[in-house]
Amino acid sequence: MAKVYPLVSVVTATYRHFESLFETMQSVFCQDYPNIEYVICDDGSDDFPEEEIRKKIDELKCENVKNVIILASPENRGTVRNLNNAYKQSHGDYILNLSCGDVFFSDNTVRRIVRAFLKNKADVVVTSRLAYQNSYEPICLMPHYSERRILETKVNTAEKQYKAFILSMYYNMASGSAMYYSRAVMEKLGYYDEKYRLWEDGPFLSRYLLQDKLCFAYDIVSIWYQTGGISSGSASRNPIYQKDIDLFNATDRIAHKDRLSASEKRMLAFSLEKGETGGSKAKKIKVALKYLPSCIKYVIYSMPRKKRIREDRKYIDALLAKKQ
Repeated sequence: MAKVYPLVSVVTATYRHFESLFETMQSVFCQDYPNIEYVICDDGSDDFPEEEIRKKIDELKCENVKNVIILASPENRGTVRNLNNAYKQSHGDYILNLSCGDVFFSDNTVRRIVRAFLKNKADVVVTSRLAYQNSYEPICLMPHYSERRILETKVNTAEKQYKAFILSMYYNMASGSAMYYSRAVMEKLGYYDEKYRLWEDGPFLSRYLLQDKLCFAYDIVSIWYQTGGISSGSASRNPIYQKDIDLFNATDRIAHKDRLSASEKRMLAFSLEKGETGGSKAKKIKVALKYLPSCIKYVIYSMPRKKRIREDRKYIDALLAKKQ
């Protein structure tokens, strides 16, 4: 009996800055998974190079990519609506975002992600990513290699994952750049929340983790993650993104604080006030003194992170050696 391969929709959202798009595209067409639909969705760029993209598609054409959809919005609607539109016009059983500037780490990445979905009967699969700068110069793993074990053994229920996310602990537990979805869960939750404009993954996690847990597949390093690129923190410097964060803090992040213990509520309050201090040193000291136990806990949590970046190097070297 022939093996059945579920259709996978790989979605690349774009908005200006097309310098790395062809590298991103090439990593899709190199995949060994035999049933891929590729969607490129542009959010109203005035310089969207559609003709060049179509020429590149013709050059890269392969039998594993069954269909390519190009969506070019006439206006800028924001990341959330742009992605939602792409998902609704795609057809895959699974949806894999691949941001412009990121590339799949290996030729078998899509195959491994689908295997994780099927093996774990999962709706949301979270993988690792390898942050890089310049010409693929590795920086660190996200999450760090040593943090994987903590996450997999101690943050292993929906409740614990929800708290870790809401309290800003284990920052790289899940990121939209390396988090993948079944179509069923997207339809069930009504896609990304469109009251937000640029921030899709955080508000999604706050809803999803109230009902189910993430499937950690950290053994899969799914992407080379471009620091300073589309999928990194560059959006966070946008004032509109800051409005999204403010809205999230005022609604989703505190909507279910009754689930938190007294000490966790103090940690949440500390995190919220710390985020409001801006660059003021005096305000930071004032908040630290006000929430001293929470501040100490935060510092203890944060201190080893530089060491963990150094520890990542051994694992990264082994990964790259294996690829050669």
